[in-house]
Amino acid sequence: IMLLSVPVAVSARPTFKDVGRNFVDTGVEVYGGQPPSLENTVGAIIKSGLGLLGIVFIALIVYAGYLWMTARGEDKQVSKAKETITSAIIGLAITLGAYAITDFVVDSLISATGIK
Repeated sequence: IMLLSVPVAVSARPTFKDVGRNFVDTGVEVYGGQPPSLENTVGAIIKSGLGLLGIVFIALIVYAGYLWMTARGEDKQVSKAKETITSAIIGLAITLGAYAITDFVVDSLISATGIK
């Protein structure tokens, strides 16, 4: 049992076959011997951006919660916190709608071009 709790050292040095590789080579390996298509690249960028917007939503909710908890009964700060929460929820709804539309459009483009 004691041996299981001891961390194991792992070498992170690249092997000789990895030296000189670039992103195109990696993309070709990921997409099954073909370079990544424009649709896949654009879809990945848009989905990453929408994921970042989700992180912003969580940060806004935490900020509004902090404002509300530290308001100490001040109506102005409580109303500001409520407005922030409302705005964040509306933003999340727009973000989820954008994600759904983007996912539908990208999937339609990919299936229309016959890639999958």
